[in-house]
Amino acid sequence: VLRTAARKWRPAIHAVVGGEPIEPQLKFIEKGVAVLVGTPGRVLDLMRRQAIVLKHVQAVVLDEADEMLLRGFKPDLDAILAHLPTERQTILVSATVGSEVRAYAAKTLRAPQEVGMGEAKAAATLAHHLVMAPRSGKGPILEHLLREHAEQAIVFVHKIEETKRLAMRLRYAGIEAAYLSGDLPQENRKETMERFRKGVYRVLVATDVASRGLDIPEVGLVVNYSVPPSADQYIHRAGRTGRAGRQGRVVTLSYREEAEDLKRLRQTVALEVLKVVPKAPKTPPEAWRPPLEEAMPQAPGARAKRPPKIQKHLGWFEDRPLDERRSRPSAPTQPRSRSGKRPR
Repeated sequence: VLRTAARKWRPAIHAVVGGEPIEPQLKFIEKGVAVLVGTPGRVLDLMRRQAIVLKHVQAVVLDEADEMLLRGFKPDLDAILAHLPTERQTILVSATVGSEVRAYAAKTLRAPQEVGMGEAKAAATLAHHLVMAPRSGKGPILEHLLREHAEQAIVFVHKIEETKRLAMRLRYAGIEAAYLSGDLPQENRKETMERFRKGVYRVLVATDVASRGLDIPEVGLVVNYSVPPSADQYIHRAGRTGRAGRQGRVVTLSYREEAEDLKRLRQTVALEVLKVVPKAPKTPPEAWRPPLEEAMPQAPGARAKRPPKIQKHLGWFEDRPLDERRSRPSAPTQPRSRSGKRPR
């Protein structure tokens, strides 16, 4: 985004992100950088390696400050700010301004001016629905919604381990699904998002790591598989659809046991109750498998290269349930001797 905004001046703008190889990032830095965009951990790593010197920095922006504090980056931020010049401009940006953010702003900023955008609200182009799920589970309702809605969709869950389990369930139901969470390496996250943008995957099952900064206009449906614990989280998730004036739909699935969170949410957002009766398909759907990578075309006479390897978390066979793995034929066992030991 910065490169696009500053294309007239063409300054050197580079990103340094943890989870990616550091060598290419070091090469860019050696050539000189005007604007450095980075995650706290990787910036601190580069400082310790003495690859970057911050004494000439004129401005620093702490973006998504609430998320960084929530994820425990406060010690890293403190260490970085301690090496910056006293005379500088500091901009702290936060979608939600709670007590922790205010306390950090008071400690970090000097004579700050607060610029507010008003209370966070969902876009007017969104339709908000609530589906009360029976005790039998939310899975059949989710499958029905995704089959009924042909556009791309994001399904938000609370726990990291739920992302893979739910994505695999959808694949077995014939729905093109992938999963995304903060536990995946950066390379895998980038590949998953690239495939989702291209439409290889129609559904993305994700934690709140995908609730901010994700701009894919084709996403027409957001499903909260569990009731979000706060209205702010709901609004951030809902913001992944209905972008640039388009129509979007947000559906929240709730059990009776989630009544407390649901009551808090309905004080802020008007949810229209929707009755969904999932119907069993006439013919059982075929399980969906991710397509294999195609080999790159080679020059005549050149040695053919193997197609690139699919990342493990995207491959079909790596993600099969345990029962199916157990059903595979096992290697033949050697007979034991009378002593109970295998012959050498």
